[in-house]
Amino acid sequence: MLKKIVLLLIPFTLLFSGSNYKDVVHLKDGSQIQGIIIETIPNESIKIKSGDNIFVYQMDEIEKITKVEVENTNKNGDGTEDWYFSFGLGPSLTNNMSDLGISDDEISSTGIDISFYWHYNPKSIIGIGVTGKYDSYSELYGSIQYNLYNYSINSIHYIDKFGQGSFWRADIGAAKANIQVSSFGYMSDTVDSDWGLGISAGGGYSFDFSGKRRLLLGLYYTMLQIEGESESYLNFMINGLW
Repeated sequence: MLKKIVLLLIPFTLLFSGSNYKDVVHLKDGSQIQGIIIETIPNESIKIKSGDNIFVYQMDEIEKITKVEVENTNKNGDGTEDWYFSFGLGPSLTNNMSDLGISDDEISSTGIDISFYWHYNPKSIIGIGVTGKYDSYSELYGSIQYNLYNYSINSIHYIDKFGQGSFWRADIGAAKANIQVSSFGYMSDTVDSDWGLGISAGGGYSFDFSGKRRLLLGLYYTMLQIEGESESYLNFMINGLW
């Protein structure tokens, strides 16, 4: 009788195994396995996927099958969000004003990153944003700031688990340069370049805080082609992702 009841429950278990419910297999030894039932053999066995593992149980091992509602309702089934925002700052390790005769110790170089992401599979996000850097040189009577931007589509992929551990990132987009010159504290001249092409690649390590906020430490190399000239730089970035 018990086996017949179990078999009657299985079709409903498969029907309602949406992202907001999980199947629970209660075994006669008192243990429970949560996941999604992916195969049944009538009067013989069931196969249930739990996380990255797949278990097979004979019908005579099973006490009952129930369902439990889970807090997460997204397609990834792991408690993560569907959309993310990232903001990052960090030192740029390249002097892009050296051709103006300005040495490394005379400038301050800062990298910046602002991006919006869609969590399109369990380990990856894809989005749009702007990355870049600015070199700033100041003296008594004025200053020069050289800005490089890449308005890009970019993707972050985690090697093992989303939000935690090693990751790599790639960007491709439209690049632009900008020079700002000021004298005595007043902006006196601004020159914008034409649009070009920018690509970037890198990786790093991510720390997951309570499954909602992540801190990413990364090193990224960027190459820009603008008005027939090549620019490249290396940024060490500290990003928040939430």
